[in-house]
Amino acid sequence: TFNFEDVSVGFTSIFVSGPIERGITVESTHNDREGNMWSFAKMALEFLAACVEEAAKVKADGDKADVAAYELLLAKEDRYGGVEVSVSEASAAGPGRPGQFGRELRQALEAWRAVGKRG
Repeated sequence: TFNFEDVSVGFTSIFVSGPIERGITVESTHNDREGNMWSFAKMALEFLAACVEEAAKVKADGDKADVAAYELLLAKEDRYGGVEVSVSEASAAGPGRPGQFGRELRQALEAWRAVGKRG
């Protein structure tokens, strides 16, 4: 337990790590320690439930953000819920088919938007 002189309200940070990784920081409007502990615990459980629900939806959707079907693009979900994209070594070594990169990128962007990914 700690207390800073210039902090007059309660605050906490809540993080979930798993198939869905999210974090929030919340601040109350008061400094009632017990009241804050109860409300922060409730927020943490609600936040966890939302993350579990989101993970179940992604799994039920067949993880549409998975781009294993793409030949040029390699993508994986990052810990913030975004997508990290790189170019496969095989495609970097050769010229590929004209227009393929653009087609794959457009398809991937459409799929990621459909599952709620944002830039």
